[in-house]
Amino acid sequence: MKFTDPSHLVIDAGEGQFIPVDPDNADYRAIIEGNTPVDPYVAPDVTANDIKTEAQRRIIQRLAADDFLDCVVKQLNAIMRAVELTAIRAEGGTWTPQEATEAAALRALTVDIKRIRAKATNLKTKLPADYADEKNWS
Repeated sequence: MKFTDPSHLVIDAGEGQFIPVDPDNADYRAIIEGNTPVDPYVAPDVTANDIKTEAQRRIIQRLAADDFLDCVVKQLNAIMRAVELTAIRAEGGTWTPQEATEAAALRALTVDIKRIRAKATNLKTKLPADYADEKNWS
């Protein structure tokens, strides 16, 4: 038997049975009471896809989106609004104070997303075990 993560055990009998680390669980109690040896938890190797997924999670969070699709829609809406605001200036107009505030917020969003993507690109070259730690993204 070996830990699959800090809160589960998996029985290596080809069954893929997950046993929660919970004293109320009969299978877990049997393991403890039987002094069954359990290999320590070994974290899986980090992949570039893990980093990509973490970056996307952070972008979804930044946009206060519900999920990936909502995130994409919000980004497309932000792009369309930025184009509208750019057109106002390109056509010789001026922004209202509200539009200027909105343009600044859209610019900040762009900077944040680009920063997250740049951090992800950098982390993919290192693949640190603690890739999700905030220190890697700030």
